[in-house]
Amino acid sequence: MLWQAKYPFTVKLSEYARKEIDYYGPIEELLESEEAINLAKKRLEAALSREGLPEQIGRDTWEEVLSFHAALAAVAKSGSLRLLRKLAEAEADRVRELLEDESRAGIMTLARALGLRVEPSNLAINWLYSKRRGILPRLLQYSLPLSDYLVVASRLVEPRWRLVNSFLLGGRVYLDAQSFKNFLAAKVRQHIESIVGIYDEVDLPKLAELGRKMASKLDWGVLGEFDPEKIPSCIKEIIDRSASEKSMTPEEFYMLVTFLANVNAPQEYVEELLYSTGLVSRTTASVLAEVILERARRYRPYNCETALAKKICGECDGRGPLSIYWRAIRRGLDRREGSQQTT
Repeated sequence: MLWQAKYPFTVKLSEYARKEIDYYGPIEELLESEEAINLAKKRLEAALSREGLPEQIGRDTWEEVLSFHAALAAVAKSGSLRLLRKLAEAEADRVRELLEDESRAGIMTLARALGLRVEPSNLAINWLYSKRRGILPRLLQYSLPLSDYLVVASRLVEPRWRLVNSFLLGGRVYLDAQSFKNFLAAKVRQHIESIVGIYDEVDLPKLAELGRKMASKLDWGVLGEFDPEKIPSCIKEIIDRSASEKSMTPEEFYMLVTFLANVNAPQEYVEELLYSTGLVSRTTASVLAEVILERARRYRPYNCETALAKKICGECDGRGPLSIYWRAIRRGLDRREGSQQTT
């Protein structure tokens, strides 16, 4: 596998497209192509799966590079930090596996491509004692400046990365081969999280839709099934008014359906709401619910300031309905886990 296919986050898509496929057009057209959308979906679905990312997503190096950048762009446009962290972790895990078969020169090349000033080392220290073999050394094959080490290690929570547990000599930190591979994987995760901003200002509606869908899937998988008891009061008021008055304003309807779509409300729930208004038959409500949920996932509910201005609700704590809902879900899960641990 070529270098760019193994480590696509080390290349710029526009530069690689010019070199590989002689493409000089807008980056938006490249990323919004059907090929890019399909590859991004495949990469993100793999990243969210229990198995994680396979060694290769695309059929060749170009598809591997495109799949990564399209997936990263979808994450950027989704605005989901949870989705970004999940992708970055999956990519780091994939790199960790690839590094097991990487040469020492290849490992150093990747480290330097990520901005680490690594140098080879042959330092050995006495480490273990065996009655049969005597003192066994620990080989420290890589070293890097203290400042480079701290940039990465300061964000890692495991005690092994603390400076007091490291080998420091002459302003450089020395690591054995396995430790450096793990350190490098952590650097990859941080690097991906840092470069996502390159797609913030690029207009990518199709990838934005994909990103939002993936973010919703992630919350669904992590936080469990839809719970109507956790719906915030502003949304409950719309539901109550629609049931009693048999009508709602366009703004209220938008607020309601975008909220339900983004909290993974099942089609049956939305169908029942539509039918309860008395405006449509059961059959029509079923068809409308399916279409509405599919379309509404592309959008987000009004923020609190806009909802107040449109007189959708009378008061608000400023967090927004989605934030209120997911926080309530998480609190419920925390209480459930706590009760299980005490029994």
